[in-house]
Amino acid sequence: LLDIQRGNPSVVWKSSDLLIDFATPLIIDGYIYASYGGPYSGSPYASLRCLELKTGRLLWENLLWGGTSA
Repeated sequence: LLDIQRGNPSVVWKSSDLLIDFATPLIIDGYIYASYGGPYSGSPYASLRCLELKTGRLLWENLLWGGTSA
């Protein structure tokens, strides 16, 4: 996540829990809702994930298709 509000972009946090293939993430009430994986990512499955906006911590995952989710 980048902070771009203070002139120079700075990294707030990094996470391998988001691997977005083609959909735009949603930010609602302090949470990021986004897809993970997809046909172009190389991931064997796709899921919907929720991360905490402040920390990037993965809160939950719902498998959409493919193998077993992590």
